[in-house]
Amino acid sequence: PTPTPTPTPTPTPTPTPTPTHTPTPTPTPTPINPDEYFRDKTVRVVTGASGGSYDAFPRFVAATAEDYFPQSTTFEVENVTGAAQYHGLRAILDSEPDALTVGVVHPRWLRRQAVVGDIRNFDFDETTILGSPTFTPDSDAYCIDRSVAASWQEVLDLGRPLRIATYEPGTDPVIEFLADSGGPFRVIYDYGTIDIVEAFDRGELDLIGRCSPEIIRAIFPEWLDQRRIIPLFYVTKPFDTGYLARLGHSGPLPSILELPGLNLDEAQRARLEALQANLHLADATRVFILPAGVPGVLREYWQERFGLIMRDRRFIDTIHDEGYVDWYGYGTSDVILALILRVQALEQDVKAFLYNATGLRDLDRFVQ
Repeated sequence: PTPTPTPTPTPTPTPTPTPTHTPTPTPTPTPINPDEYFRDKTVRVVTGASGGSYDAFPRFVAATAEDYFPQSTTFEVENVTGAAQYHGLRAILDSEPDALTVGVVHPRWLRRQAVVGDIRNFDFDETTILGSPTFTPDSDAYCIDRSVAASWQEVLDLGRPLRIATYEPGTDPVIEFLADSGGPFRVIYDYGTIDIVEAFDRGELDLIGRCSPEIIRAIFPEWLDQRRIIPLFYVTKPFDTGYLARLGHSGPLPSILELPGLNLDEAQRARLEALQANLHLADATRVFILPAGVPGVLREYWQERFGLIMRDRRFIDTIHDEGYVDWYGYGTSDVILALILRVQALEQDVKAFLYNATGLRDLDRFVQ
């Protein structure tokens, strides 16, 4: 038989090697050196005002900042006016996040954003709050004519509301709210500051919220000498004990939240506390900010330099020399942000109340 041929093995082809792709290395970002970064740069200091304190304080900051930034850094104040300082705010928020634009904000816009939250690019988690050179919470007290009553209990025993005056609805929101909630107050409108003091002196009003030492010394110093008035309560911060003693009050002055006999339910009390929080935030005047998106190292650099500017002796002396003697008070970013977040955390129905009761609705026409 013919032998079966042995098949020739088919050689296995050698695989073609796949070319190895060497990835292009990602360059390591060069760390920003702030001193190098700001060298030969111009920083815009934006304000929404032209004239007045909201124009003056940015100029004080700009002049002092030159001592704390590289020598070749220049600072220019830019006035972007209109729309209750909203145009100035927009110029800050819409600027490049390069740390070369800083600006001052009126507290009405901090309150608007905390309550309504409709201002573009004004996220408090992203925007840098640098602080304020004029965070000086106003002391206050509401004083009564001694011929009417000399204590809160005597007020409750009167059997009639206390007459008090203000400019227009929304300008004394705490008392207006308590009057609407059944408290012993009757609010009369269309009075200016001097009108209020003179009407009180004539006996046409029972209660007055303008009994600060500055007002009384300037207009009716005899009120102190004659012990004409006595304080009943405060809303945000009481006068110092020395002045309260001159007014005839001893011991701690009660907060309006501590007054007995107002008979507020839980919802009403929440609104009263919200009004108080809103007034505390209103004390955060001339707050300086950076827009969102500024790199962290530049934010930190600005924050540190801003603190040095605020504590600078020449800066403080300039404020005094320009006539703003009692205005200086360094409000740090942490303190101001805490006030903002307190209002921002309120319940939605309480925010709606603040929107209608504190003038925030009037800002609708400006916000775009």
